[in-house]
Amino acid sequence: MLPSSSNRRKKWYDVFSSVPHWIKYALIPLGILLILFFAVVIVFSWRASQYDLARVLDAPMNSAIYDSEGRCISALDDNERINISLEDAPRYLVDAFIAREDERFMEHGGIVYTSVLRSILKNISSFSYEQGASTITMQLARNVFDLRAKTIDRKLLEIAITKRIEEKYDKKTILAAYLNRIYFGQDCYGIAQAARTYFGKNVGALNLSECATLAGLVRGPSYFNPIRNLKAATRERDATLKRMYETGKISESLYEKTKKEPIIVHRFDKGSYCSYIVMWVIDELENLCGEVGTESAGIRVHTSLNLPLQQFMERKSEETLQTLEKNKIWEGLPRRSKGALAGCIQIAAMCVENRSGNVLAVIGGRSPQDGLTRWLKEVKPGAAFAPVVNCRASEKQINIIADAPLQTGRALGHKSVLDACARLHLPGNLPESDELYLGEFPLPLIDLARSLYCIQNRGKYFPLQLIQQVSSLGDTPLYVNTQQLDAKEVVPREAARNVASCRPFRADEGNRTMNMNVTLPGQDGQWVAMTGRSVTVFLWLGFDEATPAMYDRKGFKKLLSDTAAELAEQIYTEAKNTLNTKKK
Repeated sequence: MLPSSSNRRKKWYDVFSSVPHWIKYALIPLGILLILFFAVVIVFSWRASQYDLARVLDAPMNSAIYDSEGRCISALDDNERINISLEDAPRYLVDAFIAREDERFMEHGGIVYTSVLRSILKNISSFSYEQGASTITMQLARNVFDLRAKTIDRKLLEIAITKRIEEKYDKKTILAAYLNRIYFGQDCYGIAQAARTYFGKNVGALNLSECATLAGLVRGPSYFNPIRNLKAATRERDATLKRMYETGKISESLYEKTKKEPIIVHRFDKGSYCSYIVMWVIDELENLCGEVGTESAGIRVHTSLNLPLQQFMERKSEETLQTLEKNKIWEGLPRRSKGALAGCIQIAAMCVENRSGNVLAVIGGRSPQDGLTRWLKEVKPGAAFAPVVNCRASEKQINIIADAPLQTGRALGHKSVLDACARLHLPGNLPESDELYLGEFPLPLIDLARSLYCIQNRGKYFPLQLIQQVSSLGDTPLYVNTQQLDAKEVVPREAARNVASCRPFRADEGNRTMNMNVTLPGQDGQWVAMTGRSVTVFLWLGFDEATPAMYDRKGFKKLLSDTAAELAEQIYTEAKNTLNTKKK
């Protein structure tokens, strides 16, 4: 006879026999979730333990620029990376960053879990990665260990590393490491560089207004840059001051008083530029800041440049201009002497690969030490602007009158020509008069080059950008240039083809190129464009400030024209040979 159930010895799990079935079924998924949670904690804790936390205290490495073949051109800057301790920083600086970036920094253990959960739920609901909920320590972990991919895996790893950092270092050390690494724009990494660049001071000498300005700056190093956008920087400074007042870091009277103070910027010492490439890349990075990110502690900038061609252009340009200055016609005019460049003849030259818009070489003057690039110089394009008018006429099927853009333009009307200018991304302040058709208005050289390149290159517009890719020192891609894929046909191809084969372009049967050699109106210099099957060269020769007496000299204009044409041809030939060698 079997024993009755009442006589059976009770087991520990019999306690669940009285639990309703729905609760039992609910406990199963809960148990699975708990097992998964602890498994995730164990896995990510192990992964986090593989990272060397000693790197947190290392000074960030310099960024570097590379050409299209991976050859290092130069460091992006030659500024020394300096680490400071919080004892060297004013109290206002610490308060400003905590108030603006992480109000509970001194209280939490590196992670505000409610914020993280809210962020995750927000991202899941929007099917995107919109919010990061990062504390200062989390930003430091991401910056030091290159955790940039916007994924849940990256976020969990970031959290695990953040916990390790908080366990190993005290709050002062963490905050100092953060301040020593964060990006402040103008190629400044760390608070020491930022204080020198923006205010010409050591960190300890910063006042409340300057501390609040720098704390606001890191939220958008390009847009809130006080050198570039003083109005936006002032608004962000005031927002930081308000948070400091609301959190009790400053009094109301000090808040109101500091708000009224102007931000006095120590102008960036552009004389520190070591090359035009560095100048161009820094400017492009500022414009790409939103895409590249603002937390890089050192980056690799890969450009479309060809280093040997760049070196050839720099060397040949200076040799040519020194020869020009020895000509008898040049007697009495400024010449380069022992590096002195004041008043000397200047140059802007660029070589672009056809079809791709890749800039192979570029210079903006005879020395970058003056901090100027002549590609931003405004000139009156004169006859060099005629192709823009002619393209619109060809598109509208209006007869093009050779060497007479005034008649052609009048047949089109201002609105029609201005519409063509807008599609070519030309400035919006162009005149609505006959000056428009004659090119008798100021236009930056770079805009003239972009417009003519579009016309000479199937009607597709390219921004002529150097940067092709930006990656972190850990080779994580931060930005990839897609200009070849994104290029739009802003001029009908047939119209562009027609105009590129008529004056002011002229065919050179020997080189199999279409050339333009135009003396610009007034004393604005000489403009040359030369395009063949593989490359296009743009070149300008002129003065920063010229006088009529220079151009009135007998033979001066012809000398300048011949010199510009010869130099452009030498650059073109070298570029063509370089590309042919590369293909082999």
